[in-house]
Amino acid sequence: YIKQAPIWIKNHIWEISHNGSKHSFYLLAEDITSEKITESTLELSNNQLAMLMDNSQVGMCLLHVEVDFKHILTGMRTRFLRANQSFLEMSGYSEKEVLSWTEKEGMKIIHPKDRAGFKVITVKAFLGKFKKPYSYDYRAIKKDGSYRKVRILVTGIQQPDKSFMLITNYILLD
Repeated sequence: YIKQAPIWIKNHIWEISHNGSKHSFYLLAEDITSEKITESTLELSNNQLAMLMDNSQVGMCLLHVEVDFKHILTGMRTRFLRANQSFLEMSGYSEKEVLSWTEKEGMKIIHPKDRAGFKVITVKAFLGKFKKPYSYDYRAIKKDGSYRKVRILVTGIQQPDKSFMLITNYILLD
């Protein structure tokens, strides 16, 4: 007896004819083991990322960004996917508020005098396809209107659909 690893099968069944109580079917069995392994690996990676973010003393956000490179300054669509407790405490916003932010609302936490520099460094990072992480020091405006000096560190990965997944780290400087 040789013990083998289980395989995942996806069955496709089509009725091709029937005559009274007799039915004929076409059955196609597809081995989807590699898809399931990839799926479980991705789930494990997502869980590990969540655990890393949740346990970090550094403020962190996970964002999905779509960029129109023809209109790079105005052609960004951003979705905040996750924010850890450290970021929420630093910013004064709730998780519900942060996860509903658009790119414009996300920019509102940057002091108006620091926004132009932030946009320049962001454009450079996108054009360079995040071959290296980038950082920028700015005044972060908290929900209560006060501000703190922070350093943002951003790492990005371009997705097959040409969008980007970004992990941002916020470190207090004062």
